[in-house]
Amino acid sequence: MSRVHDSLSRLFEHHKVIIWYDETEDFRDDWESLELTGINKVTVNNNEFAVKHLIYIEKPDERFLLYIPFARPEIEDNWLLDLELSNYLFHTDREAMILQELDLPISLRAWLKPHLEFFKSKERIKHFNQVKQENDGEHELSLRLVQVVLDAESIILNDLVTEYAELFAFDKSDDKEKELNRFGLQNIFWDEVKRQYEYENKGVSIYNLLLEMFQKDFSPLSDKANVNHNAEVLVSKWKDKKSFEDAFRELSKRVEKDLRIKELLDKLTLTEIVDDDTFESIDKQIIIELAERIVSGSISLYELEKIIKKRQSKFWVSEYSAFYNALETGLRLIEGVKTQENIEVKDYNDGFKQYTTKWYIIDQYYREFIQYYREVKQNRVLSSLYEWVHKIYSNSWLFNLSNKWQKFIDR
Repeated sequence: MSRVHDSLSRLFEHHKVIIWYDETEDFRDDWESLELTGINKVTVNNNEFAVKHLIYIEKPDERFLLYIPFARPEIEDNWLLDLELSNYLFHTDREAMILQELDLPISLRAWLKPHLEFFKSKERIKHFNQVKQENDGEHELSLRLVQVVLDAESIILNDLVTEYAELFAFDKSDDKEKELNRFGLQNIFWDEVKRQYEYENKGVSIYNLLLEMFQKDFSPLSDKANVNHNAEVLVSKWKDKKSFEDAFRELSKRVEKDLRIKELLDKLTLTEIVDDDTFESIDKQIIIELAERIVSGSISLYELEKIIKKRQSKFWVSEYSAFYNALETGLRLIEGVKTQENIEVKDYNDGFKQYTTKWYIIDQYYREFIQYYREVKQNRVLSSLYEWVHKIYSNSWLFNLSNKWQKFIDR
């Protein structure tokens, strides 16, 4: 009874006259007890012309619910056909009741049948009504069901995949996957993924999709990925989306392990990975390589700064900014000491002036380097660089500077 009442109440928001055929009179009791404020209840039984006169002439501005306790007549015998064509026919079978509750046309019965299980929940129905749009066709309505299950922002595939991926990242996707299956929505979702991302994989699952997407975003593996550029663009958006940051970290670490990225990085050059930030190990590998080049003297300050500038806009920068700062200040110190190898001090005042105008920067670089080295908890990745910087600072710079100053101090 409640469902009939609710459906009719909602329909009368848009229709003036509603016609209800009840061939078997299964709903006679519902009709008798039905109370709808502001609605004229009229039983039709061989009084069609009187009913028309009532609606068209006597009360043309009022609303009517016509209850007809027999089967709908053929067109040529239907004296209420004009009313039916210009108003609304109310249906009481399960599919029709749901469609009326959703304010969707009865012609969508075939679309509804595979998803009947979805509409057993009032909460899901409420959510669906909130997100559906007036111009949605069958395809869009199907995606609305997926949107409700995943609690996504919209039916745009990127939003659906983003929500699904976030659920998976925090081990909350199993129930959603079961619901997609139970409500007949799995094929709808994956067909859309295949269409837009050109995703081809025998083992269709959210994690298999994520494996392909992360591969696509990592340039050394990009050509092997079974998804297109659209999927790669979405991964890039994830890295820039603050609300997805934690999920991206979890997903990246899991994919990195399963794709054995660390082993792959050992075979790649700095040039091949310097623009990538799909996985955390990329930054670790770059830092190791840069530290080795600084110690071996095979990288200039200009080249280093160029690389560090690139890395400053990457996803993992917050974890590794101190490492990059240590690399830069370390090389600045080394380069600075080289330019001051032949320092001369004419007298005490000359030495003081030169130190306060240019030589002090060497000591400043050293203090900054030590600060950054401590920030990374003296990470062994920088241990060789630390030893080299300390050696140059102590043996080349301090020793040389002390000798030049000592002769004036001794006077």
